[in-house]
Amino acid sequence: MNTILYVEDEADVREGFARALNRVCDKLYLAADGQQGLELYRQYQPDIVISDIKMPVKNGIEMVRDIIQENPGQPVLFTSAHSDTEYFLHAIEMQVEGYLLKPVNKQQLKQKIKAIFKSKQQQQQLALQRQIIQKIIDNHSNMTLVTDFNEVLYLSESFRKFFDPANTLQLDSFKQEMAQLFCEADQCLYAPDLDELYSQYQRLKRQGAQTMVCAVNPYNGLEHFFQIEMQHFEIPIEENQQNHFCLLHLYDITDIEKQKENALYEAEHDHLTGIYNRRKFEEIFAYEFRQSQRYLFPLSMAIMDIDHFKKINDQLGHATGDKVLQQLARRLLQRVRKTDTLARWGGEEFALIMPKTEQHSAREICDAIRVDIMQHLSIENRQITISIGIAQLRQDEKMPDFFNRCDEVLYQAKQNGRNQVALAK
Repeated sequence: MNTILYVEDEADVREGFARALNRVCDKLYLAADGQQGLELYRQYQPDIVISDIKMPVKNGIEMVRDIIQENPGQPVLFTSAHSDTEYFLHAIEMQVEGYLLKPVNKQQLKQKIKAIFKSKQQQQQLALQRQIIQKIIDNHSNMTLVTDFNEVLYLSESFRKFFDPANTLQLDSFKQEMAQLFCEADQCLYAPDLDELYSQYQRLKRQGAQTMVCAVNPYNGLEHFFQIEMQHFEIPIEENQQNHFCLLHLYDITDIEKQKENALYEAEHDHLTGIYNRRKFEEIFAYEFRQSQRYLFPLSMAIMDIDHFKKINDQLGHATGDKVLQQLARRLLQRVRKTDTLARWGGEEFALIMPKTEQHSAREICDAIRVDIMQHLSIENRQITISIGIAQLRQDEKMPDFFNRCDEVLYQAKQNGRNQVALAK
């Protein structure tokens, strides 16, 4: 909730601005002098203090000085007349957010208030992110280390528990102990110190290595193998000066990794046919769609449908229908180009993305597929055929419209007798 304390001794001015301020905050507190303002501030801790300077009992400078002593980061806006030069200098000394001359422009005041609220929101988001990241690092099973290449700046709780269960090592000496952590093993990354380990990691990464493993001798004497990741980053401290850091992650290579791979595979693949599912297809299609729109590459898509599939299910059973889907998927994978993407669209329909392919070329490709299926795919003496609808992306065409055109032309192929390829106009 965004809150404001507005302190103004002139009742007409106070009430007039109260109406405007109520529109930009959730709660507004009003005071007629600095003493009332200070009492309200201590009671409600508002996000912003807006105050006149010259007031009875306690002026704005005195009130704000007391507030800043209690909360040095409190955002404050002063309003006052041109003649208040001395007070203006005091306001500068206190480094307030702004000093608006009377008569105050309400629009200008609103803009300053919105800017302060936006800054508050950003600070809250950053604080929340820091708390979340800290919690993730300390509670995650993977081990994390941060170094500036001179000393270890941070160890995750899991890292320390694994390598230093007795909690005897200090951060400033941990870098010297790193050489004892890693040991030599076949096909594993190894270096006698952290700096050399990072150099070797970067060299292998430049050579195209995707995954690197290190062998670790923890203090309990048991050898473990970890996937290692090292990330270099810089933080500017002054103009043309950077602080260099390295973030090191160690991932225990166990059944958890296999489970992750299996989960990812299942999320992207159709469980029956083993090819991409619709979710993955739409992800790849969205990328190819953007590439085509940006670079004006031709992009064609085909939707394929098994002819009379319902009859196969009804007459031969759903188990036989599943076999047809599996056999068709395997056959299609053998026929499609490596640059194309095949997926099960749903039911007995399959979808094919053909990047950098114009419609006439797509037709030749798909007709060859159709003929191959007709000649080689059958089940229980029943020939399997497919109908195919093809559309090429138009310039400035929206994605849903493109899908609809492709679907409509497939329907035309079915209506015109099946076992054929139809092109969108």
